[in-house]
Amino acid sequence: MKLYPHLICLLLLIYGAMRSHGANLLPDFSFPNADSKKLATGDMSVLSKYQGNIPALWYVFDASSGGEYGTLSFPREGRNEQEQVIRVKAYNKELKEKVAEMLSSTPGHADYIGGVINKISSLPEESARRIPIERYFEALARLKTPECVQTMMRFIDDERQVGYFTPCGPSSRRPPNWSVMLHELGLAVGKSFNQPIARMWWDSPAASEFWPPEKLKAYEQRKREEEATLLYRLGLPLADSPLWKVLGVIALLGAAIAGAAHFRKSRQPPG
Repeated sequence: MKLYPHLICLLLLIYGAMRSHGANLLPDFSFPNADSKKLATGDMSVLSKYQGNIPALWYVFDASSGGEYGTLSFPREGRNEQEQVIRVKAYNKELKEKVAEMLSSTPGHADYIGGVINKISSLPEESARRIPIERYFEALARLKTPECVQTMMRFIDDERQVGYFTPCGPSSRRPPNWSVMLHELGLAVGKSFNQPIARMWWDSPAASEFWPPEKLKAYEQRKREEEATLLYRLGLPLADSPLWKVLGVIALLGAAIAGAAHFRKSRQPPG
């Protein structure tokens, strides 16, 4: 039987996608087989030894996101494969959430992946040809801590292009890193981004939950200054002025007097 070129290309694409999904997120890191087997059999207690170990935690986070754990813990019983799939998904979800909590509490977790992206982006073209750079931005977007989003936004002007889309035929370069990053960030926060919109979003209060402390502090200071300027133009005292406190006390006393008068009036007999 003769295989047509487009069919061969399709098979290669499927094979490449399967390899990409199952490949280690961190090529220079090897997770111990014994501990990996424990996780595969449902023993999460092994994670305690990796507290603060950023490469190991990212490895498990990525693997659990792909549903790679639990198949040994929940073997197929008869033909009830659907039940096994449900149990494996639930186990990987629990494992992913546990590792996400451990990663989120470890300073530098996002900087580590940012360093990997920079390292891959600086490789010679042929060495980086098959590396799916989007996986690293996707991992940051899935965790979506403030540190992860801050790290992603540092690539907003990164024009480097890493690797190619197709393993056969006329290869096309991947988009620049900033474009790949914005695609993954947009999926994570539910928005459609281009560079100008992303910059406006990042500088607006809508993104404040992801801001670093110094950016949030600067915004609050600027907001106070703007409010003070507005009050000055209206001829009103500043919000923290002692005059407002005096006016507040007067208002409270007035309300108390009015309330007492109303109470006395209500107690008087009719007529």
